[in-house]
Amino acid sequence: MALEQIDILMNASSVELPNPMQHFERFALNNLAVQRKGLFQNKKLPQDSLLWLESPLADVTFLPLDKGLHHLAACTFKVLLRLCGEHTKPVFYPKPPAVAIGYKADGKQASKVAIGAVVSAMRFSQVRQSPLRKRDYIRPSRKGQASTILEEQKWLLEVGISTPDLRDEIFCQLITRLSMAAPPASRAKAWRFLGVVLSAFVPFNKQLLDALMDFIRDTYEHEAEDATIAALASHAEKKAIMFTRKRLRRRSTMFAAPGLLDVERSWEEASTSEVFGQSLAHLMIIPAPDFPPTTGVPAVLPFLFSRLVVYGGLQVAGVFQAPGDAAMSRVLKAKLDQGLLSFNDCVAGAEKHAAVLPLATLIVTLFEELEDPLIPQGLYNHCLEAASTDNLKAITTLVGSVLLPAINRRVLLFLIAALQGFCEEEVIKKTEADAQLLSKCFGPVILR
Repeated sequence: MALEQIDILMNASSVELPNPMQHFERFALNNLAVQRKGLFQNKKLPQDSLLWLESPLADVTFLPLDKGLHHLAACTFKVLLRLCGEHTKPVFYPKPPAVAIGYKADGKQASKVAIGAVVSAMRFSQVRQSPLRKRDYIRPSRKGQASTILEEQKWLLEVGISTPDLRDEIFCQLITRLSMAAPPASRAKAWRFLGVVLSAFVPFNKQLLDALMDFIRDTYEHEAEDATIAALASHAEKKAIMFTRKRLRRRSTMFAAPGLLDVERSWEEASTSEVFGQSLAHLMIIPAPDFPPTTGVPAVLPFLFSRLVVYGGLQVAGVFQAPGDAAMSRVLKAKLDQGLLSFNDCVAGAEKHAAVLPLATLIVTLFEELEDPLIPQGLYNHCLEAASTDNLKAITTLVGSVLLPAINRRVLLFLIAALQGFCEEEVIKKTEADAQLLSKCFGPVILR
């Protein structure tokens, strides 16, 4: 079957997908404060408050907070806007104020001595925020050394940990930058920071937590335009699940304050990952300068197939069947698991021909060790039914009723197109692997 026919069949399954932001409608109606807009101060629908705005008002809160928390919420929003690249000026001068966490950095209970006198007084005595406004570290007009983005991230996480009433407000602020209406660069940074936040705390409101998890899953499963966003959504979901498990083990909602290294590690964790044993969406964030993920598939796939062709994979007998040198396989796999898509320092000259079979084996292993099979288990019966008939119209109707995840569909089409190069008659004479043998190699790994 030609690639064009397969593309038509897979496109037949495309349907209009719901907007993931709809998950927040019920929470917005029940919890968000009424906002007014325009010259005549018309009421704004609660669910519209979570939509992206080009120039949001940082001093307008989403939730009905105590007056003593209004300015603190404004600072967290400014930090978030700077993090997303929408706010260029530093929020604090010269450093962010210390936060009264209530325990030491190692997680042990600390004394009642306030780590930050101003914020501690605000937290425990509910004093008004006006004294905090006069501090030097929040005067944007002050010149000289200012706080870094990393320090402001750490401060925001500490505020969320120490002030449960602000956690939901922080997530509402973050949701406005996660929607599809946000600029791509700003949206990608917001999704990455969501994984950092979920590694420190989760929403205090159970309804907001459930809506956020549904929103993340919908974005991960149905994001078709930007696979990097889908990968970051998958990473955020894993962080939320890990945090929930930790909280159940510790039987506490409080955790140790993150240090600067912890924040930096959490931020970089979303952009680097091992290759084997991961999900397709997570593979999208592995960088490759020569293979940007504009094709909609993980960059590691065109990298591996291009290296296979360059090393002479179209002329080697037993490709995708014979395992090749075990030591070479371990070296290549270790390079990939480090997130380094380059074999220049371990394969050179005459070794390129010897690396063909190990490299072909790694391609099969990559699909075999995916976190979820390329064709989900829920579609097995549909595949068997389609294989039992030769009627193209019946197959088209059947495939049209199946919704394959967008990333899985793109990878499947890429794999078929790549393997078609090995099915030419001249290539088959050299590799001794026709379409039937290739299907036996890849069939069991994509239909596990």
